[in-house]
Amino acid sequence: SELRSHQAECHRLVGHTKKVKFREFCAKLEAKSSSKRIAAVIKENKTTRLNSVRKPDGSLTQTPEETLNVMTDTHFSIHRQPSAPLVDCTTGESVTVDPKWSPDDIFSQRRVERALLEFDGLTAAGPDGIRPIMLQKGLTQIRQEFATIARASFISGHVPKCWTNSTGIYLPKPGKTDYRNPRSFRTITLATVPLKWMERVVLWHMEVDLGIYKKLNKRQYGFMRGASTETALHKILQ
Repeated sequence: SELRSHQAECHRLVGHTKKVKFREFCAKLEAKSSSKRIAAVIKENKTTRLNSVRKPDGSLTQTPEETLNVMTDTHFSIHRQPSAPLVDCTTGESVTVDPKWSPDDIFSQRRVERALLEFDGLTAAGPDGIRPIMLQKGLTQIRQEFATIARASFISGHVPKCWTNSTGIYLPKPGKTDYRNPRSFRTITLATVPLKWMERVVLWHMEVDLGIYKKLNKRQYGFMRGASTETALHKILQ
């Protein structure tokens, strides 16, 4: 009888622990944005893993290195197009860059500081292992140096090589029947914080200084805040 009572107590504790952990997991999900929430749920699903995939000749990869090469060629192949002149979608006329916005204005101390402080401090780090909170704590020591590098990068059109490194993760697309196909996976890349920091400042310049949204065609739905494929379909069906 003593053994049975201990077994019953063990089962009760296991059940209680499962409930507590599940509640904690759900609470963490609710604290995330919708995209992070989906990624967290997929990460918990261990049923589909990236193993051997089909090569272009139809055979399967035999080693992890071979699989990585196929996935990289499939998802990160670069086809560079010649640069086209900037054109105003509403008038069809060429757009010239307004010279009144100097790099000092774009990367002002106020913008640089605000851009970094708006990051979630515990956001996942890129391949350099640096999280936003690490830079936020040392903001007063690095803001001037960062602004100098960012201005030089903006003027020259050259991004520091160490900023271009990223960590890539392959996630299975739900509902696929053939996970030997490299395109049955999608990628998430974790860029370095300095690159995302600079991107945010440049985005503000495009949105606030240049008023880019006012210059876009009204039928532009891709990469627009508050717009999606559903918005485009709704417009077509009206």
